[in-house]
Amino acid sequence: MRSRRNRSFHASQAALVALLAVVVTCAVSRAEAASPAAPVSSGGGELRFQRTPRWTGAKPRFWTHDRLGAFFLAPDELTYWLPGAAPRGEGEPQRDRVDPRRTVTLTLVGANRLARAELADPLPGVSNYFIGDDPRDAEAGVPGFATLRFSGVYPGIDVVYRSNQGRLEYDFVVAPGANPRVIALRPTGARGARVDDAGDLVLVTGEGELRHARPVVYQDIRGERRTVGGSFVLGAGGVVSFRIDPHDTSAPLVIDPMVNFVSYFGGAGSDGGLAVASDRLGGVVIGGSQQIGAGQGFVRKIDRGKLVWETYIGGSGADGVRGVAVDAALNTYITGFTTSSNLFTTAGVFSFNCPKKFGSSTCPNKLGLVGKLDPNGLYLAGKGWLSYLGGTTSDEGWAIAVNSAGDAFVVGDARSNDFPASKIIRPPTPTTGGVYPTDDGFLAHVTPDGSKLDYIMYLGGTDLDYARAIAYSPNGPAGGVLAIAGHTYSHDFPASLTSIQPASSGLIDGYVVKVYGNPAALSPPPVPTPILVSYVGGSSNDLAMGVALDPTGAVYVSGTTASTDFPFPAQWDPKLGIHVT
Repeated sequence: MRSRRNRSFHASQAALVALLAVVVTCAVSRAEAASPAAPVSSGGGELRFQRTPRWTGAKPRFWTHDRLGAFFLAPDELTYWLPGAAPRGEGEPQRDRVDPRRTVTLTLVGANRLARAELADPLPGVSNYFIGDDPRDAEAGVPGFATLRFSGVYPGIDVVYRSNQGRLEYDFVVAPGANPRVIALRPTGARGARVDDAGDLVLVTGEGELRHARPVVYQDIRGERRTVGGSFVLGAGGVVSFRIDPHDTSAPLVIDPMVNFVSYFGGAGSDGGLAVASDRLGGVVIGGSQQIGAGQGFVRKIDRGKLVWETYIGGSGADGVRGVAVDAALNTYITGFTTSSNLFTTAGVFSFNCPKKFGSSTCPNKLGLVGKLDPNGLYLAGKGWLSYLGGTTSDEGWAIAVNSAGDAFVVGDARSNDFPASKIIRPPTPTTGGVYPTDDGFLAHVTPDGSKLDYIMYLGGTDLDYARAIAYSPNGPAGGVLAIAGHTYSHDFPASLTSIQPASSGLIDGYVVKVYGNPAALSPPPVPTPILVSYVGGSSNDLAMGVALDPTGAVYVSGTTASTDFPFPAQWDPKLGIHVT
């Protein structure tokens, strides 16, 4: 361990353009108001088979992972690592490594443990793993393959693992004359096993069902594929074998099941992209969270549909990347959340260790993270940096923007009133009846090298407030303009009296904030100056979830509304110079 959001309108006075799609038709609860937007595609594509990374601590030599979780593969076993963290006893440390209590294994009874392994069909791109804070576990440039083959696991029988539409498929390839009846699978770690009416092998876990689809059995004979009848058989002691109908034993036989995890809580896992940005060359960077163990953050660079690199960041808790931005030099800037006390942060950053309350030895239950990755997705050895972001209560980053100098601007949610910032531009507002020091959104500026949290501006009133999106434009006075969007329950959110909508209209309203604030161009003092703070919404619930700036400095806001009286252009005060564009 080291120490250490359809219509548009233009407001010429306030330069605000809002695009609000009417997609919400019922009241939004507080929990929904705080929930993230629907995930974008995570860009992961097909499975990648690799040598097992050191941070997992797993014994099998090979692994693959996707939205279902992770699979560890050896000649004589297939182990599934259930998503989520294992329960911990009092005083037991968090685990970033594989916990046996969170695994389900199929052991190939009597298989040759020393069967030859071969990774084949190289895939484009590489993987970088920075999980946990032990430098020995950090790995970069790990190649991926489309196929993993174990030869001779039983006499004349190979096992071949491959991807089928992003799901794990395994084939038993039986050579002519070999006996498929020797194949036997013993499940361990499951609460029960059965073969259902569809012929699937179902392994029951505490979170859902691990289904091995009824095997497709076939032979390719003289260029013709012939289907052979076959099924799972659950025998004594829970051992699973295959029933195979009569077939031509002089030709190879393939037994082909596929694995799927179905959660009791809906869907097949919760891997998802939460943020996307493009670079100047047309590449796309995606950030999100993937259910490997408790959940790890990921960043993927895609170019012309092919993976360039993917970087995983996290520790022993749940981690995710919610915001990404790319600068002209193709560096990637990230923000998000973590519940890990052992992120691999870098020396010299403003928050190397998680902040703790005076006299406490534990980290907050959630913190933000912020960092910079180089064009290869790396941040160690001076190539970039990674820092915690927050105070001693509970905070997280939601979106990030960057200017040409490498200054990072982060927005998110704050419950802490003690961010380690050099300057507090607007102090936090205590929430009436709240249990936390504040429930505000925030804007934070981090210097290019990550060494200083230069300032924080809290955004909120005396109820719940959320900052969800940020955009930066170099055009405008003071060297640049920032636009921030979010939504608020506060009827005393500090909106400008001259803004388009200075007062709250509903239970939840969107808001937009426009700020001059390129720190390198302000002298003195080098602090952001708000030029517009406005509510955006009608008498029901309205959420602002996205924002953009055009070259003229006009602000575009996207989100959702349940308001039938949302103030579209004809309803705005013409004295403000608003017209339909």
